Amino acid sequence: MSSTRRFAVPLPLRRTALAVALLSLAAAAWAATVAPPPAGRQQSPTHSPVGMAVVAATRPASAQLDLGAWPTDRVFQADTLELPARLRGDPDRPLTCTVQTILSEYRPNQTAATLHSHQRTVTLRPGEIADVSVRLAAPAPGPYHFRLAVSTGNELLAQQEGTLLYRPQSWALPNLEPRDFDAFWQSTLAEMRTRPLEVKWHEAGEKPAPEPFREISFTGLGNRRIRGYLGIPPQLKPGQKAPAILSLPSASYHSAAVDLKAVEQGYVFLALSIHDMPFGGDSYRTHPKPHWFAEEYQGIGRQSKETFYYRAAYVAGPRAIDFLRSLPQVDPRKIVVSGMSQGGSLALATAALQPDIALAEADVPGRSRMDLLTTTYKANMSLPPPAGMTAWEMFEKTLAYFDVSYFARRIRCPIVMRMSLDDPVNPGPLQYWAFLQLKQSPDARNVLMPGLKHQTPPDREGHGAAMRQKYAPPAR
Repeated sequence: MSSTRRFAVPLPLRRTALAVALLSLAAAAWAATVAPPPAGRQQSPTHSPVGMAVVAATRPASAQLDLGAWPTDRVFQADTLELPARLRGDPDRPLTCTVQTILSEYRPNQTAATLHSHQRTVTLRPGEIADVSVRLAAPAPGPYHFRLAVSTGNELLAQQEGTLLYRPQSWALPNLEPRDFDAFWQSTLAEMRTRPLEVKWHEAGEKPAPEPFREISFTGLGNRRIRGYLGIPPQLKPGQKAPAILSLPSASYHSAAVDLKAVEQGYVFLALSIHDMPFGGDSYRTHPKPHWFAEEYQGIGRQSKETFYYRAAYVAGPRAIDFLRSLPQVDPRKIVVSGMSQGGSLALATAALQPDIALAEADVPGRSRMDLLTTTYKANMSLPPPAGMTAWEMFEKTLAYFDVSYFARRIRCPIVMRMSLDDPVNPGPLQYWAFLQLKQSPDARNVLMPGLKHQTPPDREGHGAAMRQKYAPPAR
């Protein structure tokens, strides 16, 4: 007789065994779903492990626009306006998207009317590259705003926008230069130079400038004191003359920045201010004023050309050259005038009023085409007219005499200008217009940097250094 022995399994152990069995079956099923595909067959994303499939499903679609075939300066010279562009699709999935190209009027800091709009639907395999170039009917020469956008549904995948110039050599703007432009500025210079320089060397304040710079001042227009910091290379030998750099200030209540490197290289360096007030405030070169914008000095006296604040400011540069040429350490034939933003405007004016300097450097300058800045564009110098005057009367009676594009026509020295068409403060195309007026300069160079906007331009390609070395090499 045989007998069978039965063992009672406790309930918790039975549940554990059932769980192990179920996990084994699930593991086998999961292994079957992720088994590698046959050799030579690429695995489809739909057969990816569960975790990877979730990532692929939730990652937003992507696309890349490439405008590498554009002119690096965004200046188009061909008879037709063709905007070359390439589109790279999502690397992991097919993509159907809309590519829209819009060309609008140039209106900085405001909405502009659309002139041309082109739209197409593009379907791309994963990672595929497509040509999405557009050829537009030739618009009138001049500046335009462009926008290239790639979208799918309501989702924007990629975008490129900014300013371009089309055939600028044929760009036409009315000549609004005052007939007495030269007479006004010659009489202003003569009035200023009736007084002696009366140079003063000031004691160092609580926050003195770095050695070897010293604070100086001299007399300008209307008996105003022009202040700045002068650095003379300590390595100069007795009787040796060095080239000089006059640095003009950007907008604010301060002087231009001192440049120790320039002094070390062998330049006499003068960092100028245009304000008749002592230095103080938070740094050695700042004037103690809390505000600086247009409601302050930039709009003072705009009722007439004789009372406008910038009348004295524009001739501060020529007066500073008078001072530099009075120094025994300065070679009077080798003076460089340099400035950025407001300083760029002052550099253009100085180079026109003092045509025998060696070199001018004007970076992102403002005050070009004051008629447009007064009536059309919303920009840094869009001054409201004073009471009792219209904007056009303010331009004709005052601002036209301070338009740097008219000064540019009179510049006879070598010059380098650096700018960006996308500058929202001093509209880049109007800076370029001033460059186009440099007909009398023997060597006028322009460096356009599309991504610069309104910043101090780096001398990446060495244009500024090369021009200084050519026309005013440092003392050795």
